[in-house]
Amino acid sequence: MKRVIKGKEPSALTAWKAENHDSPQNLVYGNMPGNVLEKIKDQMLKEQGYLCGYTMRRLNTVSECHLEHIEPQNASPRDLDYPNMLACFPSDGGDTKPGYGAPIKGGVAVNSGNFVSPTHPQVEQHFHYTRKGEITARNPLDVAAANTIKLLKLDDEKLADMRKAAIEAAGITRASDMPLSAAKARRLAQECLQKDANSRLPAFCLVLSRVAEEYASREEKQATRLRGKSRD
Repeated sequence: MKRVIKGKEPSALTAWKAENHDSPQNLVYGNMPGNVLEKIKDQMLKEQGYLCGYTMRRLNTVSECHLEHIEPQNASPRDLDYPNMLACFPSDGGDTKPGYGAPIKGGVAVNSGNFVSPTHPQVEQHFHYTRKGEITARNPLDVAAANTIKLLKLDDEKLADMRKAAIEAAGITRASDMPLSAAKARRLAQECLQKDANSRLPAFCLVLSRVAEEYASREEKQATRLRGKSRD
């Protein structure tokens, strides 16, 4: 998962809370007006680089995502806490048909011992990605990372295939139609983590960055071996 740095609570949410300050019974997520929800999701998409907070799939518009509570509403009083919210695939938060992501996690209670939140400062250090699109816990003893993968089904075959396709399209595997040079792969590893002028990141950006670095290292080692043989 790519780290999500949460910004200030959207002004629309702050204003709605203030309007209902004297009627606390109204301050529940289910009562939030649609226009407020849309503004929250719009800010989240910009924060997240227009990627799903859990899967890193592309989210082009607010209509393609739902508002996910990291600590679920049924297990936490944080239903209106902006730091507890993410924009996630799919548009319907109850749609489990894709087989992975936020709807699969559902209402499971999470904490730092069984889940690695995208908002955690070290979240990106917990996971390893391969050029085949696979995901594992970087440390085999990392229970929280392994459980996160399980809860969200981040190792789902369909999602892994999407990551693999993005890797091959980027040219950072020998299976690509036009493999990059090591130098270009190094540049890609940095560039794909930078938002463009429209606040967008490439889909599966962290996967691409990690795989690009490993690909560049392999290509550099291969070039060194070949130079050694030519001298011999």
